Amino acid sequence: MPNAMAQYVFGWIIALERKFLEVQTFQKQHNYARTELKYRSFRPLTVSILGLGEIGQGIGRLMKTAGFNVVGFKRRIGEEDADKLQESADRVSSDLDDVLSVADFVVNILPSTDATRGLLNVESLQVCKEKKPVFINVGRGDVIKETELVTALDEGLISKAVLDVFEKEPLPKESPLWTHPSVLLTPHVSALSLPEEVADVFVKNLDLRLKNQPMLYSVDWANGY
Repeated sequence: MPNAMAQYVFGWIIALERKFLEVQTFQKQHNYARTELKYRSFRPLTVSILGLGEIGQGIGRLMKTAGFNVVGFKRRIGEEDADKLQESADRVSSDLDDVLSVADFVVNILPSTDATRGLLNVESLQVCKEKKPVFINVGRGDVIKETELVTALDEGLISKAVLDVFEKEPLPKESPLWTHPSVLLTPHVSALSLPEEVADVFVKNLDLRLKNQPMLYSVDWANGY
């Protein structure tokens, strides 16, 4: 799952930055659009990742390898995390305003908990107004209410939204997200549970359990994820 979600995020960022979604339009026009398809260097661009668990770290590693600057948001940063997180982010902060304000892309991978539901809204996204980042949500849809997201787009706080998760799923047919010109959406498919991968994790966890060792992907019921 970490690899699949990282590939999904990376694919959309590359498609948007390199303008791959526009290529077929120019092709149909017989337009040899070298000027229109110019792109910017990735080096000065910042990908801010909300949530640095296993999946967030996987996204961060791929983004760093591709040449992006990566900033991670993590509520609790222990000393034992420092070395591990260096592989995934250039820096890590527990200050949401700090992480949002520097972003060219905001990637949400936070779980749904009392602390994260509604974490993003028009007020908290005001710090994004200068850079107008692209918002990519592969975490949980309730991190921002649909009405708040639409307002943030309409007010120019964020430039686009790439959504794989929604406040209500399946996404209601009357939702304005379907037709919003700045929204790109997929039906919660960023990381499918493939049988061969589930079986692989099951076998590994069975082996760990038999050895009385901590299993992979354990849920902390106190934290809710």
